[in-house]
Amino acid sequence: MEKFLQLLADDVIFVPDGGGERSTATRILRGQEAVAKFIFGVQSIAPSALVYEQMSLNGQRSILARTDDGRPLFCVVYLRRKK
Repeated sequence: MEKFLQLLADDVIFVPDGGGERSTATRILRGQEAVAKFIFGVQSIAPSALVYEQMSLNGQRSILARTDDGRPLFCVVYLRRKK
């Protein structure tokens, strides 16, 4: 988990959205530890092995996690604040 934490900004914010089709966290998660615990928790209860795919979503660098049968499970979109 340490390497994953290094990928996240200190002030990372995770906004869950199941798109009306999946249940997900019900509150916004803030901070490296909370976000990492959620991502690793989802992995541990996923119905099958997850396949990760780098892609662009809304013009932003993203990672999409799919179940081994191709269904999307979650995505992480990287956004940077302008300084």
